[in-house]
Amino acid sequence: MLHAEAKSPTTNICMKVYSTFPCMWVYTANNKPLPASGGPGQRYARWTGMGLEPQYFPDSANHYPKYPSCIVRRGENRFTEVILNEFTVSGSSKV
Repeated sequence: MLHAEAKSPTTNICMKVYSTFPCMWVYTANNKPLPASGGPGQRYARWTGMGLEPQYFPDSANHYPKYPSCIVRRGENRFTEVILNEFTVSGSSKV
């Protein structure tokens, strides 16, 4: 199932996130002290990145069977979730 699609209007790079997980967590780090230091010589401000994280429903371990179970017990081999990140560039060969 397609969970998220993000596209840069500047580069035309598009990212699609597909997953069998039941929900998506979006993390923007907007509560971090700014500016934050990144790689060599890099400083990051708000909205300079985000995380798209497919996962089970928050607190789903305490709400089974209402939500799908996220518990894997010792000896079980049933974790079969899939995540696919697809990247494309449209309208230009420049990246």
